[in-house]
Amino acid sequence: MRAGRTVSLVVGGLMSLLPCGLVLALDIEVHPGKSIRAAINQAVAGDRIIIYGQPGYEYDESLELKEGLIVEGRDNPVLRGLTLKSGAIVRGLTLKGPRGLEDEGAIVIGYNVQHATVEDCVLRGHLMWYGSGNIVRRCIIRGQGTIVQIFGGNNSLSDSVLRSTGPFYEVFAPLSGPVLRITSNQWSLQVGGNNLWGNTIYGWGTARYGNGNAYATGIQFYGAGLNNRVWDTIIANSGIWDIEESGYFVVSVTYSLLEKGTDAQRVSVSLGAGVLTGKDARFVSPGAGDFRLTPSSPAVDAGDPEQPLDPDGTRGDMGALPLDQRLTPANPNEPPRLRLQILQPDLDGNGTVNSTDQLLTALSYGRSWPPTLRQGGTLSFFVKVTDPDPPSLIYGAENLPVGACFNGRNADGTIGLCGARQFVWRPNFSQSGNYPVTFTAINRTFIDEALSDHDKVTLPITVK
Repeated sequence: MRAGRTVSLVVGGLMSLLPCGLVLALDIEVHPGKSIRAAINQAVAGDRIIIYGQPGYEYDESLELKEGLIVEGRDNPVLRGLTLKSGAIVRGLTLKGPRGLEDEGAIVIGYNVQHATVEDCVLRGHLMWYGSGNIVRRCIIRGQGTIVQIFGGNNSLSDSVLRSTGPFYEVFAPLSGPVLRITSNQWSLQVGGNNLWGNTIYGWGTARYGNGNAYATGIQFYGAGLNNRVWDTIIANSGIWDIEESGYFVVSVTYSLLEKGTDAQRVSVSLGAGVLTGKDARFVSPGAGDFRLTPSSPAVDAGDPEQPLDPDGTRGDMGALPLDQRLTPANPNEPPRLRLQILQPDLDGNGTVNSTDQLLTALSYGRSWPPTLRQGGTLSFFVKVTDPDPPSLIYGAENLPVGACFNGRNADGTIGLCGARQFVWRPNFSQSGNYPVTFTAINRTFIDEALSDHDKVTLPITVK
């Protein structure tokens, strides 16, 4: 609690004001058309800013967070440029560079910043990382040239996809460079202790332009630093080497798949247990940006056995997108697919259809399914996937009728009274007709739907 604070403006948000004048940490909501900067100006450390997205809408503000703020996205909001301060937490956003510099500066972790966290984000531009002791995890980062540069020590980058789509240009010549560079900017042992694990790093190979070539390297350690570690990582489509060391770095690599290997002249890069070289990772469709593993990939069940198990209970896979072996694949060269079902009807949400559900169904709207109900009647049921719910599973609905609620949200996007996976609707006396409602399930290991397993089912609802 903080004393002596009053609040005169809330951007569509909520606050708790205690009788004694003490104010708890706030949730401040920002909807399309409103200013995120106004919310940041209002907030103090510990407050949470919730930013809502809308298809086709971008928040056109380059922003700098205060220390200790929490920023969360809902419905995939798109922002342009964000600079973090110490202790800030950012999750669930899509970030681009500032307008006119779309491929640069999606997120900047500033100088002397410590203990900031970025998670479950999509960066369509560069991550510039100057601080120490910071965390980036479960993100998709894509752009041209070197898309992540780390200038500090004791940082961790994990469970993320880094995809460089091509070289930068300097005048008329393309520049060679790594996808990820860790550098000290000077020859001093100041950027040690960085940990990189569970990542998928994909370069652009070799690009030929006129009389010259540009080469991609997966990771480059440039300068000096001790005790840097890489494990459970896949590096592919590099132009020359997957890992390059230029200077006085000490790097340990274990339980990783290196398609091209390392710079053989650099003895300070140690390849330890479980490293696979010269292997094809067998992604689903890397050219299309789909870096999920197929069941035949050598990276499956090949991660560090001392690390936690994958969500399906098997030994960890290498790379950012583990294969869910609970789902049965169609063939060994394709990933298993998620399947969505509308339980017919599971009124109590326990995952089964029992006699109580059937009785309540008959009393509520007859035995027909898909359902037909009368105006003023209430329809309620649950949806779920046929297989065990992955922890990253997100349910949604399209074309919800006015007054309906699904998965805790009303049709207009406001917070509703229905539960998780539950659909509830009581049509009024002017809503007779046919209502095809589409339910969706997305296994968003990442927020990017293009890399996510998903399914949808349309249920026709008739109101008489």
